[in-house]
Amino acid sequence: MSFAVEDADESRMYASLYALSQLWTMDYEVNCTRYGCVFVKGKDDDLLTGAHQAKSKSDGASRSAKCLLYLSLANPEPVWISKKKDGVIFPEEKFIKTGVDSVAGAVYFGRSSVRGGTPSRVNSIGGRCDMWYTASGDQEQSGELLRDTGHEFIRAKSGDPLPPHAVIVGMSDTHGSLYLGRVGGNIPCSISTNDDGRIKSFCYFSWPKEKRVERGEIMLLTGRN
Repeated sequence: MSFAVEDADESRMYASLYALSQLWTMDYEVNCTRYGCVFVKGKDDDLLTGAHQAKSKSDGASRSAKCLLYLSLANPEPVWISKKKDGVIFPEEKFIKTGVDSVAGAVYFGRSSVRGGTPSRVNSIGGRCDMWYTASGDQEQSGELLRDTGHEFIRAKSGDPLPPHAVIVGMSDTHGSLYLGRVGGNIPCSISTNDDGRIKSFCYFSWPKEKRVERGEIMLLTGRN
């Protein structure tokens, strides 16, 4: 089974496994800066071989059970769906909704074609797409919406590393790699990064200009709804 690795305060956590048929348990130390979602695998016919072998006491337990277990990356790929202004948003398409605007209605995560790909806020009116708004205030009448294949939000701040299952949308000469995020609990934003891959700021548009804050949330794909 796959599961998300989340630990907002420390860089490491433990994944505990228990096999009823074999009557053994083991703990795997997981580096959250390297793994986002992980998959537990083994050498027998029911489990495929992975990339990261368990160590220390986990190794001993797996030998006694005659089953070597491994951890490997299992980060989902984002699924983007093209839409245009006034295009119908069907419920079965299950796009990621970030909140509800009192005027604009439901608000979604989007990606516009500005400068090769830019995180966008997509407003909807009466169940139809309105406009794609970037953090700098650019507006587009077409773009893409992000389908919900399983996601969660974690709090973060400037200087924090980006988890491996964060969603990269594009690149900027001045703001580095651009990721999807949220501020204020319901406002989609663009997360800019430094050269070392750490968060620079959370960027969003609030009339009449772009605003940048040091704290917000990162949107992570988990592969489970």
